[in-house]
Amino acid sequence: MGDVVEPDGPRRREPPRVVHLLRAFAFAYADRTSAIAADIGLHPTDLRALVELLDAERQGRQLTAGGLAQALGMTTPATAALLKRLERRGLLARRRSQLDGRRVELVASPAALELGWHHFGELVDLLAEIAGHFEPRTTLAMEEFLGDALDVLRGDRGGGTAG
Repeated sequence: MGDVVEPDGPRRREPPRVVHLLRAFAFAYADRTSAIAADIGLHPTDLRALVELLDAERQGRQLTAGGLAQALGMTTPATAALLKRLERRGLLARRRSQLDGRRVELVASPAALELGWHHFGELVDLLAEIAGHFEPRTTLAMEEFLGDALDVLRGDRGGGTAG
């Protein structure tokens, strides 16, 4: 790896190739999701909200409007408008929590799940197939790297597990 000269800064080592590949993947994925959002007539943030809802359900987490706002980095009024748009499209429902009747949980509709599989299912399957070619310890290392990279992007630079 060669040295890189920062503008008006010190010389430093070129990052590993994986850093550049991760950036390229992130941009390609963002382009793909923007195209999908446009294809189905949603704003990219609305699609991101749907993915957040589907992920929460897959993980067995209940998501409230406040939790979704926090996950998306949105204000309460902006989140309320987003939720109304998704409800009008039949992609979202609200229900009272069975554990705490004061809480209102967000639930992705079956139509949202179908939409997700229709537009992302093949990609998920292909990526899972690629991951399946690696030894379990390599997959664990990739999960650790990507988890730490997400922590950095989310501003939790001290929370990494890599040593």
